Amino acid sequence: MKRALLLPFLFAAASLGARAESFVEVTGTHVNLRAGPKGDAEVVAQADFGDRLVLHGKVTDPWVAVAVPEACDLWIRSDLLRDGVIAVERARLRAGAGVNYTDVGILGRGTRLTVRGTFGDWTKVAPPQDSAVSVYVTNLYVRAVAAAPQPAPAPAPQPPPQEAPPPVQPAAVAPLVVPVAPTPVVEPAAPVAMQDAVPAEAPDARIPHRVSPAPPPSADKGRPTLLGSGAPDRSAPVGPAKIPASRLRSDVAQALPGAYAGTLARSPRFGSHPTRFRLVRFNASDDPVTVCYVYGNSRQLDAMKGSSLTVTGAVYWFRDTALPTVFAQEILRSSR
Repeated sequence: MKRALLLPFLFAAASLGARAESFVEVTGTHVNLRAGPKGDAEVVAQADFGDRLVLHGKVTDPWVAVAVPEACDLWIRSDLLRDGVIAVERARLRAGAGVNYTDVGILGRGTRLTVRGTFGDWTKVAPPQDSAVSVYVTNLYVRAVAAAPQPAPAPAPQPPPQEAPPPVQPAAVAPLVVPVAPTPVVEPAAPVAMQDAVPAEAPDARIPHRVSPAPPPSADKGRPTLLGSGAPDRSAPVGPAKIPASRLRSDVAQALPGAYAGTLARSPRFGSHPTRFRLVRFNASDDPVTVCYVYGNSRQLDAMKGSSLTVTGAVYWFRDTALPTVFAQEILRSSR
């Protein structure tokens, strides 16, 4: 009888233990949180000294899986959502608006997401809570901690002051002076320089805490426009592909959506070209004529050489070339 009474309590204790969360604390400054467990994966966010992150993996792994911070943006194809709810059996969340970005997790049908905006065929969403969606941080700059910091308890409510009756015979009372000891100044621990940490003056330090693609362009796509009024910023990255503005032409609009069709081929070995792949069409002499350059996953594009494709994505105009470059967000095979 006693054993039967103890079983519900044991199951309750087991369920509470399953829900318990472990945390790691960041021990560096500007430490990158990456979309995959490798040093060249996309930087989704950055964490600073003392930040605590929910642990998804093992702190002994070379790259530690942690929960995606709430401030980060993730991306999903818009046609997989219905009113903010996933409408297919399995849907990938990605680090950016394009199939070339790393996927950070897979969610099932019926998962509700908080929509933060759209760009072309992609929807920007908040990281889903209580899910297996993870980002990765090098284990050199995190340490295991017992729990997340607890908020300070709220002060107990004080009763309203009561008005004292007027004294019968007021008397002069010297004020009571209580000496207060000065509060000791505690110097914070100085963070050490980190391998995966980004110093403030490094070019990669311009990556914001929330990595967001450029907003959709205005409806006036017909004529070229300058990147901004006055002298353009020649260092800030442009568009969802984060191309440095110094590599782009300043006399035309950048990162506008567009689509190009042709046969995928490698760029010529001679000369200077913005990417290693291009779309071509063949003239009457059966010579290839470049339509545009294609920027995307090299392994995927290399497997599609010789195929007739329609490539859709953000269009860039690089310096020293009169042809556009399309950042591949969707690739469709077409019949010859």
